[in-house]
Amino acid sequence: MFNKTKKLGLTAFLLFLISFGLFYLDTRTTQPNLVGTDFLSGLDNEKIFYIQIETNRQAISLIRDGEKFFLKSDKGYPTSNERINEFIYNMASIQIADLITKNPNRFEDLKISDNNFDAKITFEDNQEKKLTEFYIGKMLNNQQRYIRLSKENKVYLSKDIIKLPTGEKDFIDKTLLNISRSEISSIKVLNTSSFQIDKNDNKFVVTQPKKAQIEESKVNQFINRISNVYFKDFKKINDDSISKVNFDKSIEVKLSNAIKYLFEFSQLDDKYYLKVLSNAGEAPKEIVIHSEDDQNKLKSVEKTILAQKKAQQFNLEHGAWIYEIHK
Repeated sequence: MFNKTKKLGLTAFLLFLISFGLFYLDTRTTQPNLVGTDFLSGLDNEKIFYIQIETNRQAISLIRDGEKFFLKSDKGYPTSNERINEFIYNMASIQIADLITKNPNRFEDLKISDNNFDAKITFEDNQEKKLTEFYIGKMLNNQQRYIRLSKENKVYLSKDIIKLPTGEKDFIDKTLLNISRSEISSIKVLNTSSFQIDKNDNKFVVTQPKKAQIEESKVNQFINRISNVYFKDFKKINDDSISKVNFDKSIEVKLSNAIKYLFEFSQLDDKYYLKVLSNAGEAPKEIVIHSEDDQNKLKSVEKTILAQKKAQQFNLEHGAWIYEIHK
C-alpha cells in the first residue's frame, strides 16, 4: 500500500513538473528574431477608409470622405487630419518584443479575447473589407501591452507603450479658427451701437465710435480673442437641446484678401454659443489675369484663390455646427 501511494505521488509530481515546464515554455517563448519586427506588416495607409476603435469606454467610428475622416458616430463631424494620421502611424509602428503564447485558454486572462479586451482596432477599405483587425490587452509594468491579430492565436508583447484614444474628441482639433493678425483689415461689431476697429499703418485703431478712449492693450486682447477661437463642445445646428438659442450678437472680421467671417454669439443659461460662416459664396467666380501682369500681381491672385478655397472649405466643415465656447 505504501509503495502504491509512493508511486502515485511520484507520478503526480512528474506530471506537475511536466505541466509547469509546458506552462513556462508557453509563457516565455522568446524568439530573438522577432524583437523589433512590425506587428502590422504590410498595412497600406492609403487603403484605409473606415476605422473602428472599441474600448471599455466607448466605440469610435471614423469614415473617410476624400482626404478627410469624419466621425461616423457623431453625425459626421470633421476630424483633424493630423490626429488621424498620428493614430494610424502609432498603430502601424507597433513593434514586437516577444511571443508570449499560442494558447487560446490564456486570451481571457491577458484581455485579448473576442469578448474581453482593452481595445479592438479595425481598419477597412472603401468596400468595408477588413484590412486588419487586432486586440490590445493588458498592460505589463505600466508600459508594454499584450497584442493579438483577431485571426491568429499568437499573442505578442509590444516593444513600447501603445497610446490609446480616450474618446472621439481625441481626433478633433478644438481650434475652430486661427486668423493671423497680419491678415485682418477690420473688425466690426454689429447689432449694437456702432463699434469698429481698422488697421492703420499696421496698427489697430478704434474708428467707431469716434474719439473713443480705449486702451491699446484691451484692443489687442479683443483682437487676439476673435482671431483665435477655441470651443468646448459642438452640436448639429438643428439639435433640439439648443433650439432656444437666439444669436443676437454679431461680429464681422474682414481680411485683407476681402474674405469676411461672420461670428454670431448667444447665451443660454450659463453656456455660451457661437456659429461662424465665411462670405466665400460672395467671392468672384472668375479672376482675370493678363499676360503683362507682374509677379507681385500673380502672387496676390494666387493668395486670393487659396483664401477663397480655405473659406469655402471652412463653410463645408463648420457651417452646419454650433459651438459651445468659453466665456
